[in-house]
Amino acid sequence: MIIVLLTFLFSYSQANEINLFPKAYFDTEKGVMIYGKVIQVKDDKITGIFNRNQVKTVTELKNLYLLPGFIDCHSHVLLAQLKGETEFEDTLSREARLAPADRINRAKGFLKDYLKAGFTSLCDLGNSGKFLDVQLRKQTESDKSFPHLYVSGPGIATNKGQFPENAKMGEVNNEYSIVDAKADVDKLLQGYLNQNVDILKIYLDNNPGAGSMDETLLKKILSNSKSKNFKKITYHASELKSFELAEKVGIQSIEHANQITLTDKVSSLRYITPTDQDSETLKEFSYYREPFYRAQSQRLKELYKRKFVLVFGPDFYFHNPPVFNRAQYVKRTLKTYLEANIPKIEILRALTLNPAKSLREENKVGVIKKGAYANLIGFKKNPMETFDVIFEEPMVINRGSFLK
Repeated sequence: MIIVLLTFLFSYSQANEINLFPKAYFDTEKGVMIYGKVIQVKDDKITGIFNRNQVKTVTELKNLYLLPGFIDCHSHVLLAQLKGETEFEDTLSREARLAPADRINRAKGFLKDYLKAGFTSLCDLGNSGKFLDVQLRKQTESDKSFPHLYVSGPGIATNKGQFPENAKMGEVNNEYSIVDAKADVDKLLQGYLNQNVDILKIYLDNNPGAGSMDETLLKKILSNSKSKNFKKITYHASELKSFELAEKVGIQSIEHANQITLTDKVSSLRYITPTDQDSETLKEFSYYREPFYRAQSQRLKELYKRKFVLVFGPDFYFHNPPVFNRAQYVKRTLKTYLEANIPKIEILRALTLNPAKSLREENKVGVIKKGAYANLIGFKKNPMETFDVIFEEPMVINRGSFLK
């Protein structure tokens, strides 16, 4: 039935204006399913939401519940840690030596799988060579068979980033922008703006590598970044001292937050991306440790209890060629939210509205409303009632076009 429906729908995909009439759509701001409404789409935008009697002709989607396209707000599509590689530093060294074209072509395959799984936007946060993420965005942004990319360029770090101490600086400089007290920070950040980077990613600590950023250097970067108008500035923070530094300088958004439950002095923090993997994946790639997994689940419960805004982004970069669908594994990490008893409505917001807000893009993505991009995904059951439908492959509309 769904195949017949999609075949029918695609005949309309090039139309200038489409009036979609689903069973219901999810209002991420109100947190409710809205029934009996028509969503009008023109080109790549939603141009209005109407009652059925206000519209003459509609495209029936009466068996589908529509949601905004999902957002993975911490991805590394230009990085792949192969099964059997037990040290992240070894992965970095191998990846840094790959031909840029090979990394980009592999990433395009990952992106196509992401879109089929319902992810219409991704934040790619470094470990992507010297602005290879910018090149990837340029090569895919006009092709609606790919999701939209928000890119960060190389992460800004001290010492040797996440590389081991014996790493060659040529490899390090290919993956990170290394700074110290003498760095011309204004010139560095202007280079990021010249590349049209969306997100600035700063390493407060280099875990699992050595080194961390001190308060003076961090304030220097922040002072210079205020006038640069990045969509988001976010911070790699895995260690307790990183959260204490975050509090001192008033940071609002961090990635990982592994030890954050050890302190309550994080009043400035708002957005947290808990980069957790599910138990099945950790076991498959020989990373599962029961005490760690229990602590991970407890931390997620604590983050929700303390009313942080949870942003979905599992930091997934495992790979097991030749046949491997990264997007399916990424979606499977949602089981960590279920195990931590996070309410379904908050999981759906973590996939949509929350990452959009963290990017200051909440009027463009992560929502279904007038003026937003027509990034829509449809499921045959209501995820608010039957959450497991999320793990199925949805109907996808990306920037106004139905995915073939």
